[in-house]
Amino acid sequence: MAAGPAWHDNDLVFCQPDRQPWNPDHVSKRFRRLAGQAGVPVIKLHEGGRHTSNSLMRDAGVDQELRMREIGHADRDVNDRYTHPLEEAHLAAAEQTAAYLRRAGGTS
Repeated sequence: MAAGPAWHDNDLVFCQPDRQPWNPDHVSKRFRRLAGQAGVPVIKLHEGGRHTSNSLMRDAGVDQELRMREIGHADRDVNDRYTHPLEEAHLAAAEQTAAYLRRAGGTS
């Protein structure tokens, strides 16, 4: 946005100062180096982006068929394998289970 009208959108998430795409190996190596410096685990960028977006779409209620098309999965089993519920979903599931048990036991 700072570039104003000089900017030419080339549909990249990030690019070099001359607006050209980075070499994927350069991006991966730099990511590994930065993750190591930050002391966080290194994940494959491909996995992180696809798995996270699939999980976020599922938690947002997006239909599985649409998620599969967006992510590029042709098989429901593959799509399910790479969909991970977020912490909020786990907490909600625990609360739902606790509420069910309270109702079943006659306590509130």
